[in-house]
Amino acid sequence: MTTKIILKFSLIALFGVLLSACGFGKSQQTVDDQSSGEATNKKEPIEMVFYIQASGWTEELFMEQYGNAIKQTFPHIMPKFIPVGKGTMMEDLISSGQTIDIWMGSVNAILPFPVKYDLAYDISDLLKTHNYNMDKLEPTSIEQMRNLAGGGMYGLPYGTTTMLIKYNKDIFDKFGVPYPEDGITWDDLYEIAKKLTRSEGGIQYRGFSMTTGHIMLLNQLSAGFVDPMTEKTTLITNNWKQIAENFYRFYSIPGNEVTDKTVQLESQKRSFFQDKVSAMYITLSNLEEELKTMNWDAAQLPTFKTSPGVATQSYPNYALVTKQSKNKNDAFQVISFLTSSDMQKQFARKATIVPVVMTKEVIQQFGQDVPMLSGKNMNAWFPAKMAQAPVKTKYDGLVQPMLYNEMYKYLAGMKDINTALRDASEAGQKAIDSEKMK
Repeated sequence: MTTKIILKFSLIALFGVLLSACGFGKSQQTVDDQSSGEATNKKEPIEMVFYIQASGWTEELFMEQYGNAIKQTFPHIMPKFIPVGKGTMMEDLISSGQTIDIWMGSVNAILPFPVKYDLAYDISDLLKTHNYNMDKLEPTSIEQMRNLAGGGMYGLPYGTTTMLIKYNKDIFDKFGVPYPEDGITWDDLYEIAKKLTRSEGGIQYRGFSMTTGHIMLLNQLSAGFVDPMTEKTTLITNNWKQIAENFYRFYSIPGNEVTDKTVQLESQKRSFFQDKVSAMYITLSNLEEELKTMNWDAAQLPTFKTSPGVATQSYPNYALVTKQSKNKNDAFQVISFLTSSDMQKQFARKATIVPVVMTKEVIQQFGQDVPMLSGKNMNAWFPAKMAQAPVKTKYDGLVQPMLYNEMYKYLAGMKDINTALRDASEAGQKAIDSEKMK
C-alpha cells in the first residue's frame, strides 16, 4: 500500500467462534483462549520475516503495533521486519533472494506486488485445516479477497478504512446551523452546505470539501474502472455520471467553487485543517494530527436515496502468507492471531485502523486509548452497510488517474460530464493498450 500509516460500521450481530489453533497441542483450542506461550515454547525457534507495503514503517513501530504481541503469543517465533526503502523495494528483495513469510498491505497493493511477483499463496487449505471461521470478519473484505484470488483466499483482513464527514463545530456554531447527523442523504448535506457557504468578516467560509480521489476510488455505487473480462474501461456509465453530478452541485454553490487545482487533495485538506474555513470535509476515517487543534466531530457519510444506508466500499488491509514461506502453518497462525479478539480490541483501542471483527465487544473499545476521540460520535466509523466492491484488475491503477484528472476539470466547470467521462475512458484505454504492448 502506498498510503501513509494512518491506518467504521454500526454495531452488528456477534459473529461465530474464533480460530481453532491446531498444532498447539489442543486441536480445538482457540488462539484467543490460549495462554501466552503454552505449547509454543516447546517448538523449535524460527525467524519469520514481515514486509509491509507502505513507507514510514520502522522496526520499532512494527514491534509496537504487531511484533511484541506476536512474540508474546508465539514465543518460538522471532519476528524480523524489513522496511520499505532504498534497496528494499519488492523487486530488490525478489532479485536478492530474500524470503518474505508474511506480506501486509492494502487491497490495492495486492495485484501490483504479491501477485505480480508471484508471492501470493492460496490459504484455502489452511483455513480448512484450522477450521477458521470467517463469518466473524467484515463480509465485503472477504469478498474483495476472493475476487482477487479467483475464488480462493490469499490472506486475511485485519483492519480497514472507510470514509466519513469530519466537521468544524465552531463554524456550525458561528452560523447557528445544526450539526450533520448519521443517516442523512446527500440531498440533506447539500442543503447544509449551502447554509454554511457564506462570507463573514472578510472570510469566505466553504460549506463543503472532500478528498475527491478517495471517494471515487471507494464510491458508494460500486462503479469500477476496468471490466475484468474484456479489459476495457468502464467509465462511461450512469453510475459514474451520478457520482460526478452529485459532487458537482456542491462545487457549484456560490462561494464554494473550485478550479481543477483547488479541487485536489492538498487544497481541500488545507481549507479544512489549516485555514479552517471549510465547515465539512468528506475524507478517510484516519485520525489526522491536525484534529488536535480543532473543535470537531464526525458523522457517517451521507447516502444516495437510490441506495439508502449504503456507505462507501471498505478499504481493508490484509496479511498474506507468501508462497516463499517455509513455515506456512506458523505464518497462518500468526495472521489468524491478528484477527483474534485480543488483537482486534487492541487495534480498536488505538484507532489506528478500524477492526474487521465487528462484535459489540470489539467495537465498544474503539478509540479508548485516543484522547482526541473522547466524546466523539463513534458510530461515524461504523456504517450499517458497506458498498460492494467491483472486481479489481491489474489495469485499475492506469485508469484511475485518467478519471481523476478529467473529474477535476468537470468539477471546475471546464468540461461537461459526458465529455469528461469520454476523454477519461479513451485515455485510460490507451494506457491499458500501451501496457499490453510492453
